[in-house]
Amino acid sequence: MTLKHGGKSYPVETEMVAPGTTGRFLLKGVDAVSAKGAAQVNFSAINDYGVPIKHVISITR
Repeated sequence: MTLKHGGKSYPVETEMVAPGTTGRFLLKGVDAVSAKGAAQVNFSAINDYGVPIKHVISITR
């Protein structure tokens, strides 16, 4: 998983999230001041056939 904001990319240490559950991950190197505005979260999820599917989510604060 990667957070992209302000022309920078911040890798996020992740772990598996079981189906039907949620996960929370710490963003290192991003402070509240630099986190203002739009950002993108890039991640992959594995579908029912074991194939990784890439996702890009835009977020605003």
